Amino acid sequence: MQKEMHKALEETRKAMAGLKAFDMEKLQRQLEQAKEDLKMNEGRMKEDLEKARNNINQNLKRDFRKELEKAKENVNRVAEELQDYKVMLTEMNKDGLLNANEPYDIEYKKGELIINGKTQPATITSKYKHYFKKERVTIKKGKPGEDDRTIDL
Repeated sequence: MQKEMHKALEETRKAMAGLKAFDMEKLQRQLEQAKEDLKMNEGRMKEDLEKARNNINQNLKRDFRKELEKAKENVNRVAEELQDYKVMLTEMNKDGLLNANEPYDIEYKKGELIINGKTQPATITSKYKHYFKKERVTIKKGKPGEDDRTIDL
């Protein structure tokens, strides 16, 4: 009986050793596979990160260019409007509606032209209304030492 027990014990040890060896080999293969997967994913993550950086930089440049172009258009539009107002002021000075060397107050609102507090007749308003690109515009020249010129659009 002791012989049989010893034999059974020996068989159990061999089986456990084989099981341990098998599990260790399987575990080692899984570990190696996980390392390879990690390396592959790391490369992909670096590529994805680089693509995201490039996209952000391109979008920033594109947005900056758009905003710069819009600002340039606005500056050009305002410069054109100011030039038109300068021509208008010269004409009003020639027509005797104001003296360009003295303070003045011009207001255009609701289709009416008011110069220095006096509502102008329809003929005068009609002559000058094409200068006003908006429904309400105020142009003022103050006294010396005051805010020199104000254009409120």
